[in-house]
Amino acid sequence: MPRFFFHIRCHGEILSCDDLGLDFPDVVTTHNEALRAARDLD
Repeated sequence: MPRFFFHIRCHGEILSCDDLGLDFPDVVTTHNEALRAARDLD
């Protein structure tokens, strides 16, 4: 299963690097999870 890393930058400032990553079966699932997680950041 592929591992995807989610690095986050808020308003062009400090970059938060994902050193662990998460395993998802495909790009579509990864995209959907990234959208869900981004909504939870606010």
